[in-house]
Amino acid sequence: MIILKGTVITMPLKNKSLVILCIFILFFPLSAWAAEFTADMVMETPQGNFNGKLFVKGLDIRQDLLISGMETTNLVDLDTGTVINLNHQMKMYIVAPANPGALMGDSAKVEEKLSEMATLEELGREKVNGYDCRKVKYTFHDNRYGASIMWFSEKLNYNIKVVNESDSGKTSITLENITEEELSPSLFLIPPDYQKMELPNMGN
Repeated sequence: MIILKGTVITMPLKNKSLVILCIFILFFPLSAWAAEFTADMVMETPQGNFNGKLFVKGLDIRQDLLISGMETTNLVDLDTGTVINLNHQMKMYIVAPANPGALMGDSAKVEEKLSEMATLEELGREKVNGYDCRKVKYTFHDNRYGASIMWFSEKLNYNIKVVNESDSGKTSITLENITEEELSPSLFLIPPDYQKMELPNMGN
């Protein structure tokens, strides 16, 4: 199982890896000057489809997601490399590493890690939801991970769309209804009345 945007979801190991990979590729702005914006986030996975709201302010990211009727929130800090899962019903939160590679906030490390894991192919340019994007394909050296296509907006310094396909199925994340606006820093803070909960030991 994995903790996805504050909710524990059971899924096969290979699918888990693909979902995590696709999600965290989308998380990375390529530098701290990523534009401030909000967007609707549409995720399609072999385990089902999920909708959410994305807020980006530099290296601070917030995702509000609705899973099986339950509202959950992730506060992602790319500067410190942590993700905070908020449980709104219990008014509690869990702090966890944002990804196993500890690549947060360093675009050079992100690019370097991807080049170690996959072969890059430039696919030209394509407009997605009103934004002109650089379209690239990463074919992973490990066949289990298949290939990912990313549509990157230089204006937002962010991926508008990511699609991963492998023998485990297709996973995609798309940003829609993007609005560039100034965001309050309070959106990325833990509510003062929430208490910390220790991350459960999932074993090896």
